[in-house]
Parts: sequence; structure tokens; C-alpha cells
Amino acid sequence: MMVFSWTSENMILYQAIGMILVGICMFVVIGCYVFFKLGQRVAPRNGIIFSLVIFFLFYLLTYPWPFSGTNIPYKHPRGVDPVAKEWVSYSFKVRSLSFIPLDAKLL
Repeated sequence: MMVFSWTSENMILYQAIGMILVGICMFVVIGCYVFFKLGQRVAPRNGIIFSLVIFFLFYLLTYPWPFSGTNIPYKHPRGVDPVAKEWVSYSFKVRSLSFIPLDAKLL
């Protein structure tokens, strides 16, 4: 929520949409294994390697690289001093335009 500068309501909405998409992807994969016998066509080792490559790509493409954004805008609702949170000064903001589509497609 803080990384994307969203309100609580926006965060809940986007998280729910993301979970629905992940659930749909899960049912598609399970359906492929059950109905199309994907387990017999694809070796388990190849499936694991493919999954690890997808996970690694997701990590690399959504990591908050220093050249890809600005620092996280920190505004605590209870007025906590941002100086007390040292990590705020060197943590970079993740771009929501890169995170959300990749989250839906790769997961």
C-alpha cells in the first residue's frame, strides 16, 4: 500500500482482483493436468524448471531497481516520524505499471 501510494480501499480492491486472477490461473493449470494429462506430456523436472524460471523473471522484473523509480513516499497515518524508519531513505518505489500486469500474467 505504501509502495504504490494507494489508499486502503484501493489496496483491498487491487488485492482482491489479483487473488481472483491467481485463482483462475490455478484452476487452468490444474485443469490442464487433470483433463489434458499434462503430467504425462511434461516431465516433472521440466515443470519445476519452468516454474523456477517464471518465478525468477517475476522477481527480476518487479524488483525496485535504483534506476527504475523514486524513493517510497512515507506518510504514516498516526504521525510516526519518518526519520525513525531508516529504510525509507534508501528504499525505492516499485512501479505499479510493471508489477500488476506481471503479477497477473506470470503467477
